[in-house]
Amino acid sequence: MWLPVFEDRGPTSTFLAGKRAPIAGLSRTPADDAAGHYDPHDLGAVAAHRRPAAAQCSDPFPRSSELPEHPPGSPTRQTGYWYMGSGQSPAVPIAAPESPCLPTPALTASSGSLSSSSHGTVSSMPSSFNQLSPPTSISSLCEAYGSPTGALLALNVLPISGAAGPSAMTQAPLASAESEIQPFTLDEDVKGKSRSPANKEPSEPEAERGPLRKPTSPPADVLRRGEDLGLSLGDFDMLDTLGTGTFGRVILVRLRVSPSRPHQPLPLYFALKVLEKSTVVRLRQVEHVNSERSTLAHVHHPFVVNLFCTFQDEANLYMLLEFVQGGELFSHLRRAGRFSADVARFYVANLVLVLDHLHQQDIIYRDLKPENLLIGADGHIKVTDFGFAKYVQNRTFTLCGTPEYLAPEIITATGHGAAADWWALGVLLFELLAGYPPFFADNPLEIYEKILRGKFAVPGHIDPVAKDLIRRLLTADLTQRLGNLRNGARDVMSHPWFEGVDWAAVERKEIRAPIIPVTNMPGDTSNFERFPACSLESMPGVLRAVTQRHYGYQPERASDPYGYLFPSF
Repeated sequence: MWLPVFEDRGPTSTFLAGKRAPIAGLSRTPADDAAGHYDPHDLGAVAAHRRPAAAQCSDPFPRSSELPEHPPGSPTRQTGYWYMGSGQSPAVPIAAPESPCLPTPALTASSGSLSSSSHGTVSSMPSSFNQLSPPTSISSLCEAYGSPTGALLALNVLPISGAAGPSAMTQAPLASAESEIQPFTLDEDVKGKSRSPANKEPSEPEAERGPLRKPTSPPADVLRRGEDLGLSLGDFDMLDTLGTGTFGRVILVRLRVSPSRPHQPLPLYFALKVLEKSTVVRLRQVEHVNSERSTLAHVHHPFVVNLFCTFQDEANLYMLLEFVQGGELFSHLRRAGRFSADVARFYVANLVLVLDHLHQQDIIYRDLKPENLLIGADGHIKVTDFGFAKYVQNRTFTLCGTPEYLAPEIITATGHGAAADWWALGVLLFELLAGYPPFFADNPLEIYEKILRGKFAVPGHIDPVAKDLIRRLLTADLTQRLGNLRNGARDVMSHPWFEGVDWAAVERKEIRAPIIPVTNMPGDTSNFERFPACSLESMPGVLRAVTQRHYGYQPERASDPYGYLFPSF
């Protein structure tokens, strides 16, 4: 039976020198740009005002396909959207989809936002580029608009608190040979055609649909609210903060013992995800927050984090999640530098089963990366952060994800589906084996250029079989990408790199995990970063319960202007 052996090679990559901080995009309107208003913390807007020349329609990136000799010193990974705009003239409008929360004027620079925590993030605002012919490079993205001042601008970013800065570590040697992928090309029947509205998914060529499967209906919402389980926010003790982000934080909570629940099969500790309603609405994330809830309510898999129930008060939304004690896979990868083939094979096998399960239900994940993979007490993977997940039968045009993990079809806005997840799996496999992703740069736009060129250097220690799997996953041609063929995930499972893997045993968790996290007790948080304690004043529902419990009265409930936007909570 295949049994992985953990190999600690030590820190070998400067890319893993520090925690890659997610970013939060701040939405801007045409009025903001016309008036010259910008938030001093909005780094993208500041850059646009300070350096207008950077918005000229030119390709600022070198054409050399050679990669640097070592990974960049600043290991910050950004997640969000790119958009069309201009630094010196009225920006090209971006059509926003209809939303129940805010009006939908043309947006000048709309971007997604990411609120990060150890148990998940919520992010992204879908946007649509009308009348945009699919480009094949960053330059052609500008030229598509026929304006010398139209250009791709960097994201409006707001660093998340608690993110570590860059630090130096030893260099990872690279092999001199490069692995070439066919450059990204467009189907002839797609060229020149205008994009469909964001709320209508166009049909796709038969060859790009991937494996044939019976269409399903959108996920049914079967998750109950906390009140349906006889639970309220007052039934939990607030303990440590597990993570913070743009929308709020994730808190370790302990269920208070109650005689009214003598036989309720609930664990003692949970991760309570707290999302600030006003911020969710301001950043236009209502649809994605609701989508994350409905997806987690529908998906049940041993390698996916469990969502038990939800709450809401006048200020916040609350998601009661499974507490996964082992922390992020990213933290373990950072400590090891890189993983051996057997260790990487164990985690990738877990993820192949997760992606297969999601895709069979027509759900695409779209945010695969080590930061979103938690390690359970038994050492197995728990996938979290379903803020980007979406029910898609054909293709979608929402531009979201983490730059290093974006598939070419996402960057070029030609429509993407489940195949984008298999591309991301190839990137993840490379990163687990090498210690850094195959496409990296300090600027997201440079990352996109490298992805579209389709070339990357493979370290010499990666064996040829693993290299072949990476190459077949990182194939720009959707009709050739492994996982997107007629047999779907079965083609990935049957690849020689997985020879000897008992897939049924993997799903039953019968294979011993290579990393077993050290925990001293059920509520141990030693595998997570330390954050400042949370304030009950920011959670009025919890504050009312505590005040009632200790003082016998409840503070007056404030008005809830956004409650109708979250009917499922």
